[in-house]
Amino acid sequence: MKSGPIGKAIEEFKNRRLGVYKADPDQIVRDTRVAERATKDHVGRWLFELLQNSDDAEASEVQIVIDKDAIYVADNGHGLQPTAVSAICGTDFSDKTAGTIGRKGVGFKSVYEVSQNPQVLTVDGEGIEFGTEKTKEWLQENGLNDSHVPYQWIPFFIPWGDAQSRDPYLNDFKAKAFKTVIRLPSLSPENKQKVEQLLLEWPPHALFAFRHLRQIKAPGIEVVLTEGDGVWSLHDSRGQTPVEWRVTKYTELPPSDLLQILGADERKVIDMEGVSFLIAAPLESGCVVPTSDYLPVHVFYPTEQKGPVRLLLHAEFLVKSDRTALIPVDGNPFNAWVADRLAHHVCKFVNDSYRSEKPSSHAALLVPFADRASHPVAESLWRRIANEAKKSLRLADVEGCQRLSLEEARLISVSVRPDLARTLLEATSVRGQLLHSSFDDDKEARRALRELGCKEIQDPDLMAAIAENADSLATDTQWLWACWQWLAKWVSKEPYGEKHEKRIEVARSLPVVPVDGSVMKASDLADRIVTWKPD
Repeated sequence: MKSGPIGKAIEEFKNRRLGVYKADPDQIVRDTRVAERATKDHVGRWLFELLQNSDDAEASEVQIVIDKDAIYVADNGHGLQPTAVSAICGTDFSDKTAGTIGRKGVGFKSVYEVSQNPQVLTVDGEGIEFGTEKTKEWLQENGLNDSHVPYQWIPFFIPWGDAQSRDPYLNDFKAKAFKTVIRLPSLSPENKQKVEQLLLEWPPHALFAFRHLRQIKAPGIEVVLTEGDGVWSLHDSRGQTPVEWRVTKYTELPPSDLLQILGADERKVIDMEGVSFLIAAPLESGCVVPTSDYLPVHVFYPTEQKGPVRLLLHAEFLVKSDRTALIPVDGNPFNAWVADRLAHHVCKFVNDSYRSEKPSSHAALLVPFADRASHPVAESLWRRIANEAKKSLRLADVEGCQRLSLEEARLISVSVRPDLARTLLEATSVRGQLLHSSFDDDKEARRALRELGCKEIQDPDLMAAIAENADSLATDTQWLWACWQWLAKWVSKEPYGEKHEKRIEVARSLPVVPVDGSVMKASDLADRIVTWKPD
């Protein structure tokens, strides 16, 4: 097959590299070492990077096959483009210090963990391959020293027909209408076992963060994500994941001054398309519930940094060169802006997840990661979420109306009989600040509100409310009886000794004894004769 645009791009790249090596032969050594170092920096990331590349090619489906000693990753995207030649060659090995948004894959560097002879093939088209032997021959042919072989930098043209004649398995992908096939041959038994384990452990929720990719098939796993109007379906053949998820997506343009932090290519794309955000959580019986664990923050793929709450969070943060960690949020203006906007969207997601059937459940979405103090990203994001929640979170009042702010809301946190405490408080002016009764026994929602600094009504507060309102409720016998019931339970919690005596003294000091249409303290009746008569 005569070479076309891909072949031409390959030759142009090789000629440029040859010029570099002729001018500075030591660059061969540097290229070899930087490629080896970069491969080590991306251990375990090759699958995510290849999926990222498929998503960049607007593929909706990826199939992964392991056959004997080779891995195949096929997708239905738009195929290998001439402009991608430079990106998947060694130019992508250069160290990056300023950070990058993970919108584009780190290229091919990660695949060298599992194969030294990778190939990228366009079905019925042109392809590119890398290999030690061919690179060594190329160095020798051009009179260059071959003691170091930077094979990851030097591409070679391979037409589909030649690759197909060597490997008939490629016919299967053509029959299934795939467009691009990445072939990773010479897989060692050890690497094959690692690959199989990696596939079995692949997190299905990672599909949410991709823009186009919606289906992955591999040995032992098939994951299909179906978009809906706010509710998406995630089917995992391993049965590890909830099926229905509530999903919200946003795109925003950052302030123009922040774009200057980005590289030229990213600045151009972000200026046109904006920064994307996605928040998702499982649905159970129509109610949004927290994820089972604290998932990593996603930047089109999961990083190695825990999220602050049990929601799936995706945002286009700047990441370090290995793409596993965010550039510190508090030290980078662009990431600080992304974090602030993410916090805003998280609180909106939580507010919108309110359901009148279970008024406390949406607050449980904000239970923070307990060990966040040792995870700077989680801590920084949580601080922003908490600040935003104090401004915008709305909670259900006693009637189930979602209107109370964190500053207004009061959580009943007495040590005994919260049901009686609620009866007493709802008869007072505090009623307008009380949270709905569903909060009384929702441990997760209560934990979240405590972390957010919601004010609580505890034993002394309840007794102060009794003392303040007893006169106005003196004729309400049911209310007074509830006072006695609660106080009796409270006193009995310390049944012996000095603490018991102190509790009796406190109870005696409250005006809850009905006398001739008013109330008196039991302590004021010490020297009186008290009789009761039926109404």
